[in-house]
Amino acid sequence: MKHSLILLLLITNAAQAKTWLVGPTRQYTAPSAVMNLVADGDTVLVDSGFYRGDVSVWNASNLVLLCPDGMARFNANGNIAQKKGIFVIYGDNDYMEGFELYGAAISETDGDNGAGIRMQGHGFTCRRCYIHDNQDGILSGIGSDTTGDILIEACEFYHNGVESGPDAGYEHNIYIGHCASLTVRFCYFHSSVQGHELKTRSNRNYIYCNHIVDGLTGDGSYSIDIPNGGLSYVIGNSIEKGPMSVNNNAAIEYGGEGIINGDSNFYFGNNTIVTDRQNTTFFHIQPGSKATLANNILAGGTQLMNGNAVADTFASVMSADTGLFHFKSVLQYDYHPVADFPGLHD
Repeated sequence: MKHSLILLLLITNAAQAKTWLVGPTRQYTAPSAVMNLVADGDTVLVDSGFYRGDVSVWNASNLVLLCPDGMARFNANGNIAQKKGIFVIYGDNDYMEGFELYGAAISETDGDNGAGIRMQGHGFTCRRCYIHDNQDGILSGIGSDTTGDILIEACEFYHNGVESGPDAGYEHNIYIGHCASLTVRFCYFHSSVQGHELKTRSNRNYIYCNHIVDGLTGDGSYSIDIPNGGLSYVIGNSIEKGPMSVNNNAAIEYGGEGIINGDSNFYFGNNTIVTDRQNTTFFHIQPGSKATLANNILAGGTQLMNGNAVADTFASVMSADTGLFHFKSVLQYDYHPVADFPGLHD
């Protein structure tokens, strides 16, 4: 009897969830038209196409925002929800897929941090989105909350940040505040503006198989910044630090603003870093961290890490001569070796 009642409740809750159809030819022509109608667990299916100036705030939890075919394109066009972003999400464990978001900007007085996605809830998944030319790409709450898991997968982030003024360098392609965990995988980050390609304060970080490129004109800072430590795995990424980078100290930073997260283990393995900026140090690692650097290709720089850092290092190959590694196409940032080089099979 007890199990039958639980099953009935589950079926009832599922039946109450509603799917909302949004598009230029639908009853609801833009997502903002349904943002105050949706409930927890609902799905909003958005047709592909352009939605100029449409911004929205989402309070429901376990909400699905999905463009199932193609991509729904949102140009802020001078509009910003709550002086925060194009999509502002307060719900917990919401899901978003298939959106292009660009043009988010607010005044210097309001913070200079208009975001493609402003994530204020606990837990979030972003998949197959293209977020570019905003003051922040994705910006999540940066307080002391340590709940919620964030997944960012198969997304592209380009040219987010602020070029000049007092806030230049404080906005990033993505900036994730304190949360339980962040997973970023199969994404393409490139040409951040003054700020970092990827910055995270999460308690745990899993950064896998991403392509991170400053390029010839990108003037961003760190390729990856994990300023408060935390258990972090950076595995299988291809990273290029560009010649115009405003930060010439390092490509990767760990713990630079103080280790305040509970675990100071940093694992960096099976990655390729190529620096096109002179006198680059590959790593800035806070003393007291437990860092392991293993099986990496480190090309173009002459210094592994800051002088007071300590790390277990093995099975990596470092050379200032990028040509040593026989990369498939340096000009196209394709760093697959096409021939053996010293140390490859050691």
